[in-house]
Order: sequence, then C-alpha cells, then structure tokens
Amino acid sequence: LKRPRDFAFAMGKEIEVHTYKAIDNNKEWRGILKAYDGKLVTFETETGEMVLAKSDISKINLAFDF
Repeated sequence: LKRPRDFAFAMGKEIEVHTYKAIDNNKEWRGILKAYDGKLVTFETETGEMVLAKSDISKINLAFDF
C-alpha cells in the first residue's frame, strides 16, 4: 500500500505492517486497517488499537492466508 487510493481500497481489511525499528520488541503486526490520513496509519490488532506514523513503516501490505 503506497498511494492514498490503495489505503482507501484496504480500509476495513486485514493488513500486515512492518516497521524500521522495533516497537515493544516487535517489528511486525497484523490487524484491520481503520484509518489513514496521509501521515498516520491506524489499525486494530488482537491486543488493541495501534497508531503509527507512515514514516516509521517500512512496508504495509494486505494480509493473505494460504
């Protein structure tokens, strides 16, 4: 997900988020995309809601289960 329309398409869907630096000893999360305003990405994980700056995210994709 790179462009605003990619985030609009993924709203409410499960995503995988990877960060440059570890946050709470973790660099990867999975959750439901709740909001994106151009600077902040908000998603719901099993442990609660997370808000990360887009600049802290190295990669963000739709989650696929095989």
